Amino acid sequence: MTELNQNVTCLPVIRMMRKLILILVCCLAAPCAIAEKIPFELERLNDQRDRKIAEINQIYKRQLEALKVKYTKAGNLDAANRVASILEELTPTKEKEKETRWEWGSGGELVLGPNGVATHTIWKRNGRWSREEDGAIWLESDVGKKFSIRLEGSIGHVTKLSDGKRTTIKRKK
Repeated sequence: MTELNQNVTCLPVIRMMRKLILILVCCLAAPCAIAEKIPFELERLNDQRDRKIAEINQIYKRQLEALKVKYTKAGNLDAANRVASILEELTPTKEKEKETRWEWGSGGELVLGPNGVATHTIWKRNGRWSREEDGAIWLESDVGKKFSIRLEGSIGHVTKLSDGKRTTIKRKK
């Protein structure tokens, strides 16, 4: 066979290989696109749930406060004290918070300490944190970067408030 004939017979094989490579790339990319879509929908659903739970908790706390006032005015101090203890359980104070350690998704360790003190292995100074009424955690780094953290068990979904960048944290045991 001449060189020209060899090149002509190879063209269909090259075209077929290009198509196979394209199909392979599409097959490998499809799960990534699906995986990217599911967490966003799941996160949106969890945010909606957290907001509804926070609304219900606020209504419940207001009703408990009103009940405590009612019992106190009526002189029923035992009932008022029981309601007050329920309210105290529902309202976490900074002193009640225990130190928790988290593995930061992009590296390092985040420590949420008592009294709203936050530290990270790459921070030079302490940051601050607090728990919001909706259950989310507000975090400010040593240099003023602000984050919102939504917890789902031992996983936290972190959003940097300035640019929307996201990462996760995993609770250490």
